[in-house]
Amino acid sequence: MERDKKILDVFKTVDKLNPEASFLDESALSVVDDWIDTGSYALNAIISGSLYKGVPVGRIFGLAGPTGSCKTLIMNKIMANAQQKGYMPVIWDSELAVDINTAKSVGCDTANMKYYPVETIEDARNQIARFLDNVIEQSLQKKFIIGLDSLGNLASSKEINDAAEGKDASEMGQRAKACLDPNTLILLENGVYKKIKDIQENDNVITHLKRIRPVKKIWVTFSKKIYKFNVCGKIIKMSENHRMLVYRDNKLQYIMAKYIKNTDKFVKIR
Repeated sequence: MERDKKILDVFKTVDKLNPEASFLDESALSVVDDWIDTGSYALNAIISGSLYKGVPVGRIFGLAGPTGSCKTLIMNKIMANAQQKGYMPVIWDSELAVDINTAKSVGCDTANMKYYPVETIEDARNQIARFLDNVIEQSLQKKFIIGLDSLGNLASSKEINDAAEGKDASEMGQRAKACLDPNTLILLENGVYKKIKDIQENDNVITHLKRIRPVKKIWVTFSKKIYKFNVCGKIIKMSENHRMLVYRDNKLQYIMAKYIKNTDKFVKIR
């Protein structure tokens, strides 16, 4: 179809700003030459229009939904199927949702999956950008598949700094609002339990993964709604967005307090 010269003139100044511009039928960027099966025929069809395709390679793809809607499970299955095509999965995890047993159960080769725990938007952005720069420098395009679980749980550095300064700003992130009751006991490196309200910066605490980590910042926030759970005879109080490790649907997962059910089982890490 012949294009009107006046219409083409409209694009000239913009084309100078973006030399990669073209009409869609002329663009190599618009061509998808590979697909990764999601493990679900229905989901494949919704995404690609084919039961046998799935997630397009070279594209950004996202899953959105409430806690417990199997987003991480689907991501793991996509990673497993990507491995069968020769891609190496690289995962940035902001909510400790990715666990080795679930990954293995859907076919992932966990010995060939790179895993990065991450907390802030800036850290995730900088690490992923550096990684992609390295991929381009080494001409290793189409050798990796990246997963971020999850974007919604990342806090900004500003949110964390505001929380550390005691600011109860409306833009404070979900992570800064996820808190425990001040009398909650925390295990220190020396084996002594200390109330969280008495924890000081640079105290070495034992994490849920049994790692020793220094306390970098302390903040206090206020929650209108407090959830109480009886765990082995002890009452634990927390804000609605605090996550607990529970056993649900035959797997371990981190669930916000407000979504925990009576049928969930709390997990103790030994």
